[in-house]
Amino acid sequence: PLFRSSVTAVFDDQLHGFILDALEKVSAPVKTLCDRIWDKRVQDNPSLYNASKFRLAAVKLKQSTDASKNDNELLSDEYLELCTGLTDYKTFICTNSSSNLVLSKTDLFDIEQLLPSSIITRTLGEGLKSLGKAICNNYRAFISDCLGVSGIVTTSDNYVILIKRSGITGEFQGFIDCPGGHPEPDQALDSASNITGDSFVVELFDSILEEIVEEINIPKKYLSDPVLLGIARQRLSNGRPVAAFKIRCALDASSVQMLYEKGDSTESVRIIFLPSNCVLQDNRGSLLPSLQKDLANLTPGCAFALDQFWKVCGKRLCN
Repeated sequence: PLFRSSVTAVFDDQLHGFILDALEKVSAPVKTLCDRIWDKRVQDNPSLYNASKFRLAAVKLKQSTDASKNDNELLSDEYLELCTGLTDYKTFICTNSSSNLVLSKTDLFDIEQLLPSSIITRTLGEGLKSLGKAICNNYRAFISDCLGVSGIVTTSDNYVILIKRSGITGEFQGFIDCPGGHPEPDQALDSASNITGDSFVVELFDSILEEIVEEINIPKKYLSDPVLLGIARQRLSNGRPVAAFKIRCALDASSVQMLYEKGDSTESVRIIFLPSNCVLQDNRGSLLPSLQKDLANLTPGCAFALDQFWKVCGKRLCN
């Protein structure tokens, strides 16, 4: 687990950013296909809207060497460097969330005209990755990779807070999830109205707290500073990255339940309290059958966050 002080970032939108408009220069038909996907999603779910998001292009584990109190010794410490740029929600929906779309013959022809004859694509995700490799030598050059955040919130009486997603969310409607969302570029502007690596890191850690406040209605004063548990790519969303955090809540489950019921979030329909020692799959046999059924439908981000939480805290929870 990493605290804020162990996470740095390089923000370079020219080097690490990607939005759909860039596809116009590569293939207008492919850009048109993605536009059709977005228009259909908005038609089916009018609550969707486009907005700028952060793109995570790379994660680097680095060594920091500082002089210790003894000048003859060096202390070596690891930290994360995140390489980030901008994307948007529309590009995410089209290139990550819709990656399993099977291409029509026309769309397949439009993509394969740009690829070596040895490359065969069948889905939009495969096609975009093949385009990225062929044109930019980077499989993910034409993938949004919008960064998401997910939070394992534990109550003072040792329950993990989960929610059931509503039908108006952009993906995984009806699935069980952790509170979460996205760090927002417009919240990462510094005093000169610029985004820097430092301001991105501040927004990354602050954003998960804001999501918990908005989705669960817990005042921020009851939440600890987030600890980063890990970052992973979600296979079901074409490798979309998600950062998982651990946050401690000073309130017990019954108090959180009352706050949730007074809130007005439309992104969930129910709150769920999972005993901390039942986070591990093998320990869930004692749960009510209804809760066992719920946990069979976890979002990929939630499953990853729970897994990381158990790896970090599991032994302590069982003692």
